[in-house]
Amino acid sequence: MKLLEIQAKDVNSLKRSENDLSFFGNHSLDLSNEGLTSLIGCPPEIKGALYLDNNLFSDLVGCTAIIGDGLSLYNNPRLTSLHNIHRHVKQVETITVSVSQIKSRVLGLFLIKGLRHISRADPREEWFDIVQTRLLDETRPRRENMYYCQEELIEAELQEYAQI
Repeated sequence: MKLLEIQAKDVNSLKRSENDLSFFGNHSLDLSNEGLTSLIGCPPEIKGALYLDNNLFSDLVGCTAIIGDGLSLYNNPRLTSLHNIHRHVKQVETITVSVSQIKSRVLGLFLIKGLRHISRADPREEWFDIVQTRLLDETRPRRENMYYCQEELIEAELQEYAQI
């Protein structure tokens, strides 16, 4: 049986000239369905939304750091962890994820500036409900909510999610 060979493909491979990324409406960027295995080459800042749906990357290294609106990570089967997401995505208002694909390390979401909401693109998972409830809680500082979230994830026997 021959395995399917997937060539490395990053954002730089989509550019033919410096300004050749397909920005549209309000400076959003759609890199969905491009077969990307890496986000290296993403612009450092986008005023609108960044769509990265249906690709093949396994981490967010190289992702745009400052996103004015939303980040969509729907249906990226190799992205199974949000490990250190806050080191790559510094600012965004909303993030959409396929929650059934995420299997670990979600607490970095609490360290992203401006993040007010995560949305799911598939049926609910217990970790999602716990994180979303704490993320929406504005009665406590964000870091305090992160610690409460960590405790709740551990109590629910979801330790693999209770990490940055």
